Amino acid sequence: TPDADQSRIYGEAEPAYKYSADGLVATETLAGALAREPGNDVGTYAYTIGTLDSANSNYSVTLSETSPKFEIKAKEIEIEWADTELVYNGKEQAPEASIKNKTEVLVGDDEVNVTVSGQKKDVNTADTTYIATASVDNKNYTLKESTASTAFTIKKAALTVTADAKNITYGDEDV
Repeated sequence: TPDADQSRIYGEAEPAYKYSADGLVATETLAGALAREPGNDVGTYAYTIGTLDSANSNYSVTLSETSPKFEIKAKEIEIEWADTELVYNGKEQAPEASIKNKTEVLVGDDEVNVTVSGQKKDVNTADTTYIATASVDNKNYTLKESTASTAFTIKKAALTVTADAKNITYGDEDV
């Protein structure tokens, strides 16, 4: 029976699978190794006999029907947020988010896109906090919770008003 709770993080090396064997004679041990269903994406995978049966001619090796599954867990990545102090522009906006150290943390040629939600349009008031939240579109990755969202503000835009130069002579009607 494979040991319960065996797993690895997406992108890490495959571990040796641990198991227990009931019914061995005296101090005998099994040769060979367990294997698992193919796949490298996040998910659960059933174990297979691997080389245990062929390497042990005195035993007919089978897996328990209640054998646990091997799990590949999502790799945690961090988000970096661009400027969190925005200026009013009349459009929905939020800070930009990107994957921190992207070329170093992504596995192989993986593509991971970041989406930001929580866009706002108007200047926030003193008692209002805007929150932007990032998400990724690749199930093999999860965001580190402390970097997945950020507070941001939208400040008033500078506006300069210039009066038109007009002349009026005393006694004329206002223009």
